[in-house]
Amino acid sequence: MIFFDNASTTKICDDSLAIMNYYASEKFFNPSALYKESLNVNNDINAARDVVLNAMGAVRGDKFVFTSGATEANNTIIRSCARNKNSKMLFSMGEHPSVYNVALDLQSQGYNVEFINLNRQGTLDLRDLERKLDSDTCFVSFMHVSNETGAINDVKKITTFIKSKSRALVHCDGVQAFMKLNVNVTNLGVDFYTISAHKFHGPKGVGGYFVKNGINVKPFLIGGGQEQNLRSGTENVPGIVGMAKAIEYMTPKIKSNYENIRQLSDYLCNAVNKFGYALSLDQKSPYINVLSFEGVRAETLLHMLEDKGYLVGNGSACSSKHRDNRVLNAVGLSGIEIEGSIRVSFSDCNTLSEVKEFIEICSGCVKEYLNKTNGEK
Repeated sequence: MIFFDNASTTKICDDSLAIMNYYASEKFFNPSALYKESLNVNNDINAARDVVLNAMGAVRGDKFVFTSGATEANNTIIRSCARNKNSKMLFSMGEHPSVYNVALDLQSQGYNVEFINLNRQGTLDLRDLERKLDSDTCFVSFMHVSNETGAINDVKKITTFIKSKSRALVHCDGVQAFMKLNVNVTNLGVDFYTISAHKFHGPKGVGGYFVKNGINVKPFLIGGGQEQNLRSGTENVPGIVGMAKAIEYMTPKIKSNYENIRQLSDYLCNAVNKFGYALSLDQKSPYINVLSFEGVRAETLLHMLEDKGYLVGNGSACSSKHRDNRVLNAVGLSGIEIEGSIRVSFSDCNTLSEVKEFIEICSGCVKEYLNKTNGEK
């Protein structure tokens, strides 16, 4: 089975799996206990935290808080910043459900929430941002890389503009960017940056958020005061050390992986354009590719490809049961194009030979589908 849905999750790397097994079976102590073994585990958590902060380009005084993943991290940040219903909170229309649906929930509670449009390139519409940003804006949230289209926002440019016009705190969902692009939160200028380990060959159930020095966060989970009093609950130690190990595995490969996967993406999109449509954007991550086939239902094609040994996606795994797609709609795809869209997302485990075979199989499946449906008419 060939896995081409790496935007949804990735295979855990051997180094990460090995250290997780060790901490689950041998070094299993509760880091909040007072005996030496537990203190050592607590030190290991902080060492893992330093690995994350260093990989992010953080500076002294910045924090990283481990959570169960990006959904919890996004919820924590947004709800922490929702302190005054009169202050405006701005959210990109392209956000992941763990941001977008929280914004809708706050809006339903009477908070002053507005959404910023996307342009035809899938990135934040800066003119719309300028229209909606004002002195009452307290918070702005937008993605680094779209999980739906791969569109890359110019985070530094956007953040600099926001800071020049307001005192708003800036949150960036970096789930599809971290360990795939060169990410330096200090240069980007953001106040918050969220990541999830299972998107870069780490374990599921662990992730977290960066907090810029001097920014206060209201805890989402209250209890024993773990994680610098910002996230209570016994820490997922195997997950945390496994996440750090995945970062150490991926960091030296970021540049070479990007170039290799860019070649896979270019080959895929050029070939698909001969019998379908590959979404082309000015600034796009090669890791994520949207392919559309007119007259084909994506869900049916997905299962046809699965039967042939290829697993692909049809958008965010967190919202894959929804037939509409607000992100693809925002970048200008028609209803017919959206209905026939699949998402092919790569990792460094994928090869050119897999892509070439996939193109042949996909072309055959599309022809089979169209021949069958045309014959039924």
